Order: sequence, then structure tokens, then C-alpha cells
Amino acid sequence: MLMKNVAVVVCLGLVALGCGTGSMVNVANNVVMKGGQWEYVVTPSNGAAVMNFEANVPGTNVAFNGANASIFFPSQVGATGPNATGTPLYCTPFGFNGEINGNSLKVAFDWGASTEHFASLSGELAANGQSISNGTYSGQTCSNADSPGTPKANFKGTLTGQTIAPVNGTYSGTVTSSLFGADVVTFTIAQNADFSLNVAGTSSENGVTTMFSTNFPQSTLVTGASVLFGGTAENVNETQNFSFAGHLNPAATQLAITLMTVGPNETVSGTLTRQ
Repeated sequence: MLMKNVAVVVCLGLVALGCGTGSMVNVANNVVMKGGQWEYVVTPSNGAAVMNFEANVPGTNVAFNGANASIFFPSQVGATGPNATGTPLYCTPFGFNGEINGNSLKVAFDWGASTEHFASLSGELAANGQSISNGTYSGQTCSNADSPGTPKANFKGTLTGQTIAPVNGTYSGTVTSSLFGADVVTFTIAQNADFSLNVAGTSSENGVTTMFSTNFPQSTLVTGASVLFGGTAENVNETQNFSFAGHLNPAATQLAITLMTVGPNETVSGTLTRQ
């Protein structure tokens, strides 16, 4: 198990999702949870950093499970310098299983393959199955030093959740390169049914146009509101690797860059807007 700052694209394994807990519920009265990308936002009662659980879940009215969840810490976007024992940008992998009884949702998360319990959350599922309100959280957080089997204190917090729209279209904006300043970046993204992505793009900075192509299929995917891809950046001067991690707003009209690197020395920050 590995918790880490993301300096390259993180590979998150996708698995088939299905019903599982076998709880006795009145299916006829259950709210049907909309399938697809979900983001659960946890606000700790102790004032610690907000953390977002990102997951792809099936449409269901009884139970669901999967192993594709991750945690994203918005407070770590743009953080620099050594952070070996601090809060990571992303934390992965996590398994989850949940059940719905009426409009009441309960979900348990564990440390991926270890199945060691990590946290429990609950809340009220909206009638349209697309959001969660009045939620509570009880469990752990994660840091770069964490691993399964290490004693960790639990904390409590409030929770909300909502679906995230698929990431499809052309996203563009003038962002900031650490080496060249203003940088016009454009990505055209098509999301597939299995949450993988087809991506191509360009960058125009300092009078040079760079072509982005993705050649790491296992790392080109969306989980919840998190978008991850990487590949080759090629221009008249050189060919380098690039990696991209981003965060969607619920409507998928904005794609904030959480970490983008081009070659060994350039980082890019800013927000791309769907055109």
C-alpha cells in the first residue's frame, strides 16, 4: 500500500462493480442511486484539511461495492517542497461497499487489498439519486507515512456528496508555466464507458507549439472528479514526457490543474474551461 504525493500520473485499477452486502431492505421504497462518478466531501470537525473521496459507482437501489476509490486533498494543490510526512495530494487505493435503505446511505471504506477498515460515512440520498446531504463521517485521514496496520486516530466530520458529469469536450485556457510564463493549453477529451479517456492537446508558450499525445492507457482515466493522463510532449526542439492531474467541477465545465509536469523541470498551473 502506498500513499504519496503525485509527481507522475497515478494508476488506479478499475474493477467491475456489483451488488454485494445482501442487507434486507424494502427495494420498492428505495431511492435509486445514480451510477457514474461520485465525489464525497468530508469536512473534519477538528479543523483539519478537507478531503474528497473520489469513486466510480454503479447505479443501484440496494447495495454496491468497488475498489477504485481515492482521496484528493484540495489544500495540497500547488504545495511545494519536501512533504515526506505531511498530507499528500492524492491517497490511494481504497475499496468501498455500501447499502441504501429507503433514502439512507451507508458506505464503508477500507485500505484496498488489505481490507483493513478505514472509515464509515452515512447520509441522506436525494430523491433523484444524484446528491447526498446531512452526512456524517467517522474514520481516519491519510498521510505520506501511513500504511495499513499502523495505529491511527479516528476523527469525525460532516459529509456531502454529488455526482460528477463525464469529462467530454475541448478544455482550454491561458495558464502559467513555471519556465515560460503565459501558456495557452488545450486538451480535447473523450470519456469512454469504462472511465478511460482519449486525450490529445497542444501548448503554446514562448512562441513554441507543443503537441501532447497520450501513450499510457493504464493511466488515462477519470475517477470521481479526478482526471489523470500522461504521455508525450513534442515540439521542434525536443520530445519529453508529460503528466496531468486535474479536478472537475460537478458540471465538468471547469478542469482545474492540480499537478501538471512537462519534462523534468516545468510545472503548469491554472484552470481550463470547456469551450
